[in-house]
Amino acid sequence: MTRWMTLSVAVLFVAAVNMQAENAANAPAPAPAVAAPVPPVKKAVRPPPLPPEPINLTGKLSKDVKTIKDKAGVEKTMTHYVATTADGAKVVLMPNKSVTAEILDGMVDKSIKVTGTGRTFENGGKKLVRLMTLTSVEVAPATTP
Repeated sequence: MTRWMTLSVAVLFVAAVNMQAENAANAPAPAPAVAAPVPPVKKAVRPPPLPPEPINLTGKLSKDVKTIKDKAGVEKTMTHYVATTADGAKVVLMPNKSVTAEILDGMVDKSIKVTGTGRTFENGGKKLVRLMTLTSVEVAPATTP
């Protein structure tokens, strides 16, 4: 009798496992986890650039020559013309069609009057002048005390 009981329990066990496997196969697949929607990244909106204003300044012209090496190891000589105003603001002058490097070379270490367009602003307590277009450069008349 114990054999029949053991055999019937084994048959019931196999039937239960078989039924569980059939239920698992017929069950719908679990839905994949849905990620939370990512809000679109808003780019910082820059205000439109301010239009350049006319600039007239007087200062002393100096010439700055630097030799640098580029990534390939080639040495390059760079020349900058800088006008320093009475209040310490430095303005870089870039030669163009109307004001060539030869003209600026003749005015080095002299007081000059610069006319053009650009922006004037302060950064860290320093007055900065960014010249966008250079219209004319002339030697300023000497002032007598």
